[in-house]
Amino acid sequence: MLIARAMLAKIRPPPLNPREIQNQVDISRAAGLTAAYAAQQQQDKESSCSFDQLEKEIAALNPLERKRRAQTAINDQVVTYFTLVHAAHTATPPPTLDINGGNSVAPGKDQESPSSEGSATDTPSALRGTSLSGVEEKKTEKAAEGKAVKRWRRKHLKEMLRSELGFNTVVKDSTLSGAGLGLFVEGSAPEGAVVAIYPGLVHLPEHLRSQKYAASLLPDEDHFLMGRADGCLVDGRTAGLLPSSPLTFAHAANHPPEGQAANVLQVAYDFPALSEDDVGIAKGGRFPERLRPLVPNRYHRAPKALFGGKLDQSAMVETVVLVACRGGLHDQEVFMDYRFNPNMRHPDWYSPVDPEATAEMWAVDKQDSTAQTLLNNSWFRRRS
Repeated sequence: MLIARAMLAKIRPPPLNPREIQNQVDISRAAGLTAAYAAQQQQDKESSCSFDQLEKEIAALNPLERKRRAQTAINDQVVTYFTLVHAAHTATPPPTLDINGGNSVAPGKDQESPSSEGSATDTPSALRGTSLSGVEEKKTEKAAEGKAVKRWRRKHLKEMLRSELGFNTVVKDSTLSGAGLGLFVEGSAPEGAVVAIYPGLVHLPEHLRSQKYAASLLPDEDHFLMGRADGCLVDGRTAGLLPSSPLTFAHAANHPPEGQAANVLQVAYDFPALSEDDVGIAKGGRFPERLRPLVPNRYHRAPKALFGGKLDQSAMVETVVLVACRGGLHDQEVFMDYRFNPNMRHPDWYSPVDPEATAEMWAVDKQDSTAQTLLNNSWFRRRS
């Protein structure tokens, strides 16, 4: 008996560090929130229960099952969203579409992001009367027609999102003084809804162990590097290099003002490597092949194939999503807790949402050698 106890003591897993504890708390919250969202969408009154009941059920699960449930629930929402995006991108505009106005969206209006395609001078009417040759004028008209179709599809997608999801997001001037742009929900996003996906190139821990590689990501003066508990970094500064759509602007979300809580929770999410036609066990759902060109994330450097690479190959690419907290969001600005390292210098506008939890979470980094250049010389947004 004593020998058996000694053997069990040796194989007992080590105690979790504060960061991993916070990560488990976040996963549990995400699983509860997304389960509540799914129940609400199904409108199954017989099996419906309060968020507190769902939270208790989730808490009784083991950590791996909680993570799997959160991942699967988030993936269901992400697939639904990108299915709508794909449908809008391939939709045929009405035959009455007028490239000079008419049914097309007015230039500069109804944009989902700060980047604008086209201006008032894009229309053929603004160019007629010039010395363009017939061939050049046809090219100009063709280009203007293409831009009009894009504007119509953006407007069509916005209408689809409001109809199917109940909300869409836009980037515009923040309600915070001096903050510049911010991310806003238009409509109502219920608690547990995925309101945004963090875009950008993804850097893996296996590469960040290189001091030279990690140093190349600095400085991050505008705080666009988003860290995950597993050590992956998503670089929001590179969002412009990748596909964008209305819900792929999580990097525009600001930190809440002093005394105000965040209204979204950052949650690690992996786009599944398996598609609907692949054979294998899907740990967190599947992601259709036709939707993959719309994903706003790519690896900066491909995962290592041999020793030193990531062991879990279930992800096509890693990212972070923003999930609406209790009460949801209703025609308001999105605020996420940046969770800056309290051991580093902070900008004047930053006030920690939960100073004690943040300090405990970052304490482990004093002994963490992974990406030490980043940790010692910068602070960045973290989910845990």
